[in-house]
Parts: sequence; C-alpha cells; structure tokens
Amino acid sequence: MYITNRVEIPYFGFYGKYPYRLPSVAEINGTSVLDINNRPTVLSWEDKNVSFRITTQPSEGAYHEAHDASGTIHFSGVQRAYNLMMECHSSASW
Repeated sequence: MYITNRVEIPYFGFYGKYPYRLPSVAEINGTSVLDINNRPTVLSWEDKNVSFRITTQPSEGAYHEAHDASGTIHFSGVQRAYNLMMECHSSASW
C-alpha cells in the first residue's frame, strides 16, 4: 500500500517486475479476491496468508515481454502499517 502527496485515499495492490500491471488476483482460503485496491478487504487480511498472482509488462502492448509473479504473504501487522502510514500522511505539510 502507498499514498502520494495531496491524495487522501491510499492505493492497495501487488507489484511486479514491470510498471504496467494487468489485473492481479489474490486468493485467501481458496476464494479469489479481485477487488484488491480496497482498504476493508486488505485490512481484513490481518494475520492471514494471502496467495497472489500478478502479471506485469513494460507497456500496454508488450505482451511478449510479460512477467508473471506469484507467492504467498502473511499479512501480520497490516493494520498497524496502515495506521502508521495514515498518521505520517496526515501530519505531513504539503
């Protein structure tokens, strides 16, 4: 997750080798999660293992250079990380 200057809503998602990202998929307890850029969804993963699969490519039309990545992440501390990020963001002076 990250939040940029002058933006109030953070972005939640998985990242890959290249900047252009095709829709990523997460799976938790055997159920696919398509709406990954969703705060309640991601924060509900606290202390859970989440499998992910992401395909990225250098640009929108570069299908022959696509790169797939997958793995499993244990989301311990995701709520604390979110709270600290938002605390830091709200105290920043733009």
